[in-house]
Amino acid sequence: MDRFLACCAQYIYNKHAANLYDICVVLPNRRAGIFFSYYLQRYIRGAVISPNIIQINELIYSYSDLYKGDQLKLISILYRIFKKHTKTSESFDDFYFWGEVLLSDFNDIDNYLVNAEDLYRNISDIKEIESHFYYLTDEQRIAISRFWNCLWQTERRKSSESFVNMWDKLYPVYRDFNAELEKRGFAYSGMIYRKVVDKLRMEGLRFKYGKYYVLGLNALNNCEKEVFRYLKKEQIVDFLWDYDSYYLEDKINKAGYFMRENITDFPQPADFSFSSGSFFHNKKIRMIAVSSVSGQAQEIPRFLESVNNKPDIEFDSTAIVLADESLLAPALNAIPPEIPAVNVTMGYPIINSVIYGFINLLINLLKNRKLNENNEVMVYHRFITDILNHQILRSIETDRVNRYLDNIKETNRLNILLSDLDFSPLHKLIFTTPSELRDFSNYFLDIMAALYDIAKDQDFDNKLLPELIYKLYLEIEKLKHLMDDVTTEGEISITESVFFRLFRQYIGNCSVSYEGEPLNGIQVMG
Repeated sequence: MDRFLACCAQYIYNKHAANLYDICVVLPNRRAGIFFSYYLQRYIRGAVISPNIIQINELIYSYSDLYKGDQLKLISILYRIFKKHTKTSESFDDFYFWGEVLLSDFNDIDNYLVNAEDLYRNISDIKEIESHFYYLTDEQRIAISRFWNCLWQTERRKSSESFVNMWDKLYPVYRDFNAELEKRGFAYSGMIYRKVVDKLRMEGLRFKYGKYYVLGLNALNNCEKEVFRYLKKEQIVDFLWDYDSYYLEDKINKAGYFMRENITDFPQPADFSFSSGSFFHNKKIRMIAVSSVSGQAQEIPRFLESVNNKPDIEFDSTAIVLADESLLAPALNAIPPEIPAVNVTMGYPIINSVIYGFINLLINLLKNRKLNENNEVMVYHRFITDILNHQILRSIETDRVNRYLDNIKETNRLNILLSDLDFSPLHKLIFTTPSELRDFSNYFLDIMAALYDIAKDQDFDNKLLPELIYKLYLEIEKLKHLMDDVTTEGEISITESVFFRLFRQYIGNCSVSYEGEPLNGIQVMG
């Protein structure tokens, strides 16, 4: 079967063998870029300067003076502006979720070049809709009218008024938020896209390369379309689309919805040939019932044996796709040892690791402290025993810890002084808790540093643990700097509940990348 990227590489090489250095190839992601480079190297003889291979967002970002800001920083600025316009008493902790939604909405508004002032306009009169939204279709204008009329006809009048009052404030929030970000020199992704398109419309763009090739994209937003139209007008771009005629020619099949539009707006060269009918061929599909979720991974060896795979598997011939990414570890363990080359294209989520569970126990410890009559810090026994029994600490001063745990049970102790828990330097570090909120990040950083030193020097069964701890350390350090920035600048006031919510949310989204050779062996992907 012809590989789309292989066909693209051959086509581009045949056209530009003598001047590959003046070519820019735009792809959906880095992985596609690696594969394209591999296929292109098959045709190259001797030393050459390779074409520039970038992602679509990198192409657009390169023409902006703004850089992409961190989400926490963006939401903290948005919170201050939102409070100014709405006069809300909502805490930053409560706002954070809605801030993410609002930021996502603003991103879509800019990506699709929507007029934000029109979008957030409160209009219910059909005549006003017809005069103001003259550029909409009749169906779109009727939909707007129905929305506002239905809103006011509802029995929950007070709720409707509250919604409209908030709706009326959103455009000023959007406007001032964009102005503030531009003044600071950073932005969210959609804002960067829109500023580049505005620049393109006003003064044009000067492109660095003599020829651009756009490969394998699918759903394009309006900003990307504007950039591509400009490249097309300059006659310095060709579009190569990856599709199958099975769904492209079937107007009812929604899989080809965006591709049909792309091919109409940006047709590919007539001399580019690619076999696009593989979906018409019969496929061999086996469905296997298993008794449990983890049992799916146990089918991998039988699958590999049934397809007669050998140790020297080509990277583009066999893939294991995990619908449930928590099955990554069982899947890797199930791959037979005679297949040494495996490339994992997904990261291991920290949220699924033992170290994340341990971090949550430390958070519970900090949140449940109290002082006794002597001003000593004490904690309910369950929060202590959960930490002492955790697998990360079980190998450290095991005998002393077990005797202490037995004593807790025998004496029926409910509350435990943290100063008693000094079985080892690590235990003392864990149970010497900070009194000030500003020291919480350093508390976690010190513990991660101590755990990393222990993990890398001991023969842990879990070889991934040191990498997880190291990644977690870096993310906590990054979060600390971000929090220091927003509190120093007076954007938000960090309370204990805000800190822990942001902390869990921030590190819960992190993952550890596997090292591997993308161009060798079985591909394991999510």
